[in-house]
Amino acid sequence: MRREALILFLALQSSMAFGAAFSTCPSKAFLIQDTTAKLYGVNLVSGDHTLLSDSMNTSGKINGMGFNFHDNYLYGFGYEAKNVVRIGDDYQAEALSATGLPNTNFYVGDISLSENAYYVYRKGGSYGLYKIPLDPLDANYLQATRVIDGGSLNLNIYDLAFNPVTNEVYSVDGGGNLHRINVSTGGATSLGNVGVSGTFGAVYFDVNQNLYISRNSDGVIFRIAIGEGATTAEHFTYGPSSGNNDGARCAMAAVVDEDSDPTVDYGDAPDTYGTSLDSNGPRHGVSGLYLGSLVDAEHHALVSPSSDEGDQLADDDGIGFVSVIESGQKYLLQIESNGSGYLNAWLDWNQNGQFDSGEQIITDMALTGGINNVLLDAPSDLVEGMTWARFRYSSTAGIGPTGGVSDGEVEDYSVYITSLSLTAHYNANTTVAFEDSWPRKGDYDMNDLVSTYDSTVYVNDANNVEKIIISGTIIASGASYHNGFAIHFPGIATGDVSNSLSTLTVNGAIASHDMFESASTYLSVVISPDVEEAITKLSGCSFYRTESSAGCAQSIQYSFEAQINVTGTVPYSSMPVMPFDPYLFGVSTHYHGDDFSVAPSNALEIHLKNKAPTNLFNTDYFGLGDDRSSVASGVYFLTDTGLPWAISVSDSWVHPYEFKDISEAYPDFINFVTTAGGENGDWYLSEKANSALIYSN
Repeated sequence: MRREALILFLALQSSMAFGAAFSTCPSKAFLIQDTTAKLYGVNLVSGDHTLLSDSMNTSGKINGMGFNFHDNYLYGFGYEAKNVVRIGDDYQAEALSATGLPNTNFYVGDISLSENAYYVYRKGGSYGLYKIPLDPLDANYLQATRVIDGGSLNLNIYDLAFNPVTNEVYSVDGGGNLHRINVSTGGATSLGNVGVSGTFGAVYFDVNQNLYISRNSDGVIFRIAIGEGATTAEHFTYGPSSGNNDGARCAMAAVVDEDSDPTVDYGDAPDTYGTSLDSNGPRHGVSGLYLGSLVDAEHHALVSPSSDEGDQLADDDGIGFVSVIESGQKYLLQIESNGSGYLNAWLDWNQNGQFDSGEQIITDMALTGGINNVLLDAPSDLVEGMTWARFRYSSTAGIGPTGGVSDGEVEDYSVYITSLSLTAHYNANTTVAFEDSWPRKGDYDMNDLVSTYDSTVYVNDANNVEKIIISGTIIASGASYHNGFAIHFPGIATGDVSNSLSTLTVNGAIASHDMFESASTYLSVVISPDVEEAITKLSGCSFYRTESSAGCAQSIQYSFEAQINVTGTVPYSSMPVMPFDPYLFGVSTHYHGDDFSVAPSNALEIHLKNKAPTNLFNTDYFGLGDDRSSVASGVYFLTDTGLPWAISVSDSWVHPYEFKDISEAYPDFINFVTTAGGENGDWYLSEKANSALIYSN
């Protein structure tokens, strides 16, 4: 019998030109809709969906769909064939010849992971739960047997799914009651109410035992963490709605497809705000609808102190805090949008690490694109300090601070609230980069340290500086030597700031090193005393985020935020222009090249072109090697042709790979420098680069 079934199966295979099995166990979900079946692929993370086929070799519905992990085919019940159908990678329905089923259509079904068998269910005494073997080598191949009648197992359900670990079946009925079914006996256990109701026509599991239920009426997909013992549904994402809905997915796959290019934008606030996928953080399918000048995508949220800004696509650029947020006062936001959508926003006023129900500051604001100025009111009882705001832009109205939608963008911002009357001067998204071979030109790849940071200077009514906040990341370090990284503020005496009221955090924790260089005449904030010691390079990699090998790609490891309280009288007019004066300095006991007989420590500094060093610098080093600095002429840190050892770009910038000269990676750079910026002002844009020579991991 088994041999005859196999021969028949092979004969059918050879005579029909239906699609092959899917090549992998896919992470996407499959959703089938309409009275004439149409098949969609659904990204459960964002709810984004794609029509895979609107012509499936049938004029009727297909329901009760399941993905077979054993042979990588989809199976369902075809209403036209009134039988089991199989669907391959061409999305065409092939009618099979299952026997032993009652003369009716089934709209509930899934495939077991522990046995190669399809289970279908319909309530009613004449029907019930049936098992249909799908293995051609099984003696009972395609012969249905009833496990239990539909009077004894009487559930008002519309789909079901197998738990990939326990092989028990789960479903949620129209009233929101969660059921667990033993397919061996047909026994069912009620696990409680999930908190939502409706017709859940598509039900899925993932490999982590999360159950997803899709409601037909509005397309909302809810998640129930079955593996953690949860029985309550949380709003997970918005999917497509339909009066006729059924779904399937490979339950052995995670919902995130790590093997494909990312297509989802995440937030990056601390995870207490609900940011990661595990916390049901905000996700948007990347589309033509976004805030600011661009949107990028990630496989997972890079939760603060990490940040997706580290990919050098500074996409959190759509919201400008034009005025300081002051207790009881109005504050102005400048919002840049692309495409028509709805803006929703939240601000953690009480700084408790979450967006409470009363903290929504913008609700479904309709925008059509361009610059929008929005004046808002701050509560009168605010506590001074740093907090977080979240902005979400989508074509879907009514979204909350968490959960997924199919389009748009989420942008999270660290913001400062003050109880004083202050004016904010803001400078966003500065990138600084250094060549640490000074006074030699070296390989001139300008990636020995790359950092990006935002700066805000708060000024009181007398136009004196009260506070400075600098936040950013160290993006790359292709350094030959050990270097410290600091930011100098000529015009602010070291004694004009408060040590006790100022803070430096690194990766979310108070820095272990001294924040200020006490021996400097003017204020110097030490971001890192030794970058080489502060980062961990991947095994087999010589540098941090500068090598072309995919095995050396890693996420950002060093994020920082300096809050500097100015207690002396410092007129804003005496401040250096933002981004101030970033510089590298030597590290005590570490060699820094043959031009120095001993380790130069912080007597060695490398600044931007024509920025004077601090009083700690040894001016005897000027003129060594390729350097042509002249104190008398007031020119510093440049070669005889005017080339610098450090650059500052007021925008996103992608650094060259290790050992790739910046002038080769960016051909317009030299002309920009030699014309003193008169020509090729856009030299730093990625489209102006030799893409093979700039960092892309």
